[in-house]
Amino acid sequence: MGAWGYGYFDNDSTCNALSYLCDGESDSVKGLVALMEDALQNDYIEDNFADSILTAILLTLWRSPSTNGGLLDEAFQPYISAYYVEKMRVAAEKNRQEAEKFGLENLTKLCKEALTRILDPKHSEPADLWSETGSERFEIWKRSITQLQGLLKE
Repeated sequence: MGAWGYGYFDNDSTCNALSYLCDGESDSVKGLVALMEDALQNDYIEDNFADSILTAILLTLWRSPSTNGGLLDEAFQPYISAYYVEKMRVAAEKNRQEAEKFGLENLTKLCKEALTRILDPKHSEPADLWSETGSERFEIWKRSITQLQGLLKE
């Protein structure tokens, strides 16, 4: 296992997915959506949940580009640095047209469902692994996901 932590980019899988999104082909959003749809068809979501995190962040940026989707708010500082907010802003702009073709409402619904499933230790390896670290750490990790969910306004 590589690096992992509370932050959205404190693990290898999310950083790798960000590279794919920034450097990938023109169908990067389609790839993220396909990964989320595949994960949601299973009863148990494996540890690589980067697609859901990235898509949630992108959605907030597409919906509120002038405010960075709230990601620079003080409440998010433990989970995402200004460096990654800027990288995500660039990725969001690069992939905006593809996302708009898919539909921001569809992406929001899919992402909310994925993040909800990620929080359930019975259906999610990330939640299961974090729950084994102790209640305080598990609560910090859960808070990072629920705060991200809160940015996904309808």
